[in-house]
Amino acid sequence: MSVAIHEFRISLTEREYLERLFAEDASLTSFPRPQTGLHGRIAIQLSREQIRYLRDYMGTRLAQVGFDENYEPNREGRILEGLIDRFFIGG
Repeated sequence: MSVAIHEFRISLTEREYLERLFAEDASLTSFPRPQTGLHGRIAIQLSREQIRYLRDYMGTRLAQVGFDENYEPNREGRILEGLIDRFFIGG
């Protein structure tokens, strides 16, 4: 049985953020890196299992560092919220 792979287009800012996360945390070092494709489009390909793990990881990180003193999303929080939403797959 083959593993379904989902591709997500991401921005340059999101790519840079993911690259930093993947480099900093040992639990993420085996994740595939975003790639630049045709016409400069940036995408990352993830399995359903990787998506679930990454969304949980980012949700925890969002709660830890993603808000300012007024409980408004800071810059990192806005990036995390966008990626969590983008990496949603139904089912």
